[in-house]
Amino acid sequence: MKLFFDPVKIKLLVSFLVMTVVVCGCGVLNKEAQYVRPDLREELQLSYALRFDDVPVPTGFVLNRKDSFIFQNSQTRMGTLSYDGITDFELLVNFFKKQMEVNGWRLKSSVEFDEVILNFEKKSEGCIVRLGKTGKNKAQVIVNLSPLSSGKIDNSGSSPDE
Repeated sequence: MKLFFDPVKIKLLVSFLVMTVVVCGCGVLNKEAQYVRPDLREELQLSYALRFDDVPVPTGFVLNRKDSFIFQNSQTRMGTLSYDGITDFELLVNFFKKQMEVNGWRLKSSVEFDEVILNFEKKSEGCIVRLGKTGKNKAQVIVNLSPLSSGKIDNSGSSPDE
């Protein structure tokens, strides 16, 4: 009995079809990788690794110690904290507007251009949050915390204690 198809030709045909599916599938996966990951579109979560307990930072943002410092004693606290992370920029802005308010900070002013600068106050402290894009879906957060001045300016040239 003579076979209509040669077994070698069938194996080659099947191999060719499998390779075509694999190559085409990898091409589709590479195209999808160019889009924003779905988790970047979700609401940002609060990190529990906070340097100041009432100044929120989103999960996934890493403290850049080289560009940061903190001074704190029993009477005052101040510092500049620099963080880098990956997120959707608008979600990052909304995170700080919402979470700072939850922590008792009042938004006093904001400036939005390439960067976003949010100026908050709470009791006798001020906190300026600067948000900047550093690449596709990459962002930098710089938090400046300091005591507020008394608002009294002495133009006489003498020290306040005299």
